[in-house]
Amino acid sequence: RGFEMYDEALEAVGRAWELLQEPLSSGEDGAREMAVAVLESRAFTRAEAGDESSLTDIDAAINFVRTDPAGGNAWKVADLIDSRGRAQMSLERREEAVAAFLQAADGYADTSDLLGAARAVHFAAQNLAGPLERAAEAVPIFRQALTQVDAAVAAGAPAGDLRESIIIKLAETLDGLGEGTEAAAVRGLLA
Repeated sequence: RGFEMYDEALEAVGRAWELLQEPLSSGEDGAREMAVAVLESRAFTRAEAGDESSLTDIDAAINFVRTDPAGGNAWKVADLIDSRGRAQMSLERREEAVAAFLQAADGYADTSDLLGAARAVHFAAQNLAGPLERAAEAVPIFRQALTQVDAAVAAGAPAGDLRESIIIKLAETLDGLGEGTEAAAVRGLLA
């Protein structure tokens, strides 16, 4: 049933894309935003099915945002770059995903979205610590994510679950590196 669901989802977003062509060509209000949403949805669906063309969809969505006559939306560009990282994860292109997440984090931070930045950095660190088996490189990136999430919390953002996840993953990574004392100190931040 899994592959049938992907086929059905691809058919649905393909139909949505077809329906958008006339409003896009006539410059109808909201068509560009809808095109970005459809391209992003199609990209996620294709990536889950292992289809590399998902990255072309993300790039097209980014282009729609950047070339919007009303002005580019820097936050949405960052969010789409984050989506590119997620698609690359699905495609097992982990090195590229790390780079995308770090680029997205910069974009989020530039738009004062510290929580988005922390989440993107956290994804980068998890990829380094896990599938890429580069735990030592992940530690400072986990620490960066923790600094960003703490700044977001200080600014009033609700980030309890994200903060907890960062702390747990950082502590597990430190344990794996034989840094038990430091890992225990990090776990102490949960209190």
